[in-house]
Amino acid sequence: TKILTDMNYRTTLTFLFLALALSLAAQGPGTSSPRAIGGGDTAYTFVEIGLGYGVVQFGDGLETRADAGGFGSPGGGLFSIGVFRKFAWLPNAALGMRYKNSGGSPTSGNGGDEMFFNYWLTSFAARWYPFDAQARRGVYLQPEYVFVTQFTQKYRNEARQVYDHQFAIGSGATVGLGYTYPVGKRSAAIELGLEVDFVSRQGEVTDVGEVSFSNTAIGGMARLRF
Repeated sequence: TKILTDMNYRTTLTFLFLALALSLAAQGPGTSSPRAIGGGDTAYTFVEIGLGYGVVQFGDGLETRADAGGFGSPGGGLFSIGVFRKFAWLPNAALGMRYKNSGGSPTSGNGGDEMFFNYWLTSFAARWYPFDAQARRGVYLQPEYVFVTQFTQKYRNEARQVYDHQFAIGSGATVGLGYTYPVGKRSAAIELGLEVDFVSRQGEVTDVGEVSFSNTAIGGMARLRF
């Protein structure tokens, strides 16, 4: 089954993400306002890059075929990049945007079948540090609105030369919990965190019409913040 959708969403929203990232970064990563010494009236920008590993759990539209084929939950590596701004008028928190993608390894099923499941997402994120007004260290909670996400799912059987490729685009939410450990002056830090994605995507299936595909994903991330 091949799912048809409009790939222009990906191009348009990728440019939107890059434009905002460059705008925030132009204010100076890790730089602070003249009132940086003190409480939550600090203002600065930081960038983060992360690597990790995640596992996907299928929901409506995806689990039926996966279960019938004897496939387990797919997993794979994660990569993320984000840009955040700590505003002087907002203590304990930073606002920003993130991009995350997965590179799934093949999952084996019945009769020599293999399945690959990869996805990417872009989101608006809010990071809240309950115990640090400057949002530089300690435990944080990070809710995100995923405004666009796409999965790519491939089934194949090399022996029978059967190949099936499908994709769909949608939206969702992510909830993250982690810890930031400063390693230098300004905003440099190492971060460890857990993230759970809840997403739903829509696509047109031949002879069926529009179908909704949902899944959750949980992953661990290690990030460098600067």
